[in-house]
Amino acid sequence: MRRTPDLLNYGIGAVLLVLAAVVLVNSGVNPGGLANRIHHETPGHSYRSFYQSDIRLHRNPLRQSAVYLPMYSVTEGEGLQTFLNNFDMDCAEIFEYDDYFLAKCGLRLLRVFRFLDLVEYEGVSLPGPGSAEIYERKARSIAEDFARDSLFLQHPFDIETVQHGTGFTVTVLENLGKIPNRAFPTTIEVDNFGNITFISHFYFEYEELARGDLITPHTAMTLLPQNHEGRVRIKKYHLAFQFIDSILQPVYTFYGVYPDGSPFSDQVPAVRFN
Repeated sequence: MRRTPDLLNYGIGAVLLVLAAVVLVNSGVNPGGLANRIHHETPGHSYRSFYQSDIRLHRNPLRQSAVYLPMYSVTEGEGLQTFLNNFDMDCAEIFEYDDYFLAKCGLRLLRVFRFLDLVEYEGVSLPGPGSAEIYERKARSIAEDFARDSLFLQHPFDIETVQHGTGFTVTVLENLGKIPNRAFPTTIEVDNFGNITFISHFYFEYEELARGDLITPHTAMTLLPQNHEGRVRIKKYHLAFQFIDSILQPVYTFYGVYPDGSPFSDQVPAVRFN
């Protein structure tokens, strides 16, 4: 008599199982098709057919970032005088044009744009008697000192230096929330004798529009386009701000090679908004 409740429970369970199977069949749902759909909708499932990489992509020390709107300003007399002082061009003759002011002091030129928050400087390369050519470290130091003392760029910022035949191109990248701003860099040309021969400097201020979570580099790679033949080998990537769709936003840029050896590069927005 003790086994009667157990037998009764088993019987009820069997009946419910049969009823569930009947309902599932009558509903038109194919369990195999459901499993396949879940499998195919899994994010990043097929990207390995198009990309491969030996670099570590799963780590990201930053959790969040923001997107910004550059705040354009109008530069007139008082703003112009500030740049004349910073570039030691108080002696300059001033010419006014529709889009910019041109200051000319001897062979040196300074353009201050009215509406773009951009200033450009052209200096002179004049090696003195017995001048020795400088090395990359010295060129970097000259550019960094000028950026800090005359352009008032504040740390943290990144510096990249490229040497060429006539000197060095030093790029100064301001950091916004620990992410370098490649959209509006400061470029300083230093000749082989330590003269600054050219400067291009953006001085925007930025309004924060929104803040969201940063996706990982691995997730970003799964979002690269999957419309090419063969597997691209990703060799490097960087995270930086770019000016896309009229806003300043962090973007992953991936670099690699196609199977035939031709170069590959593409970008993926890095912020996900909830």
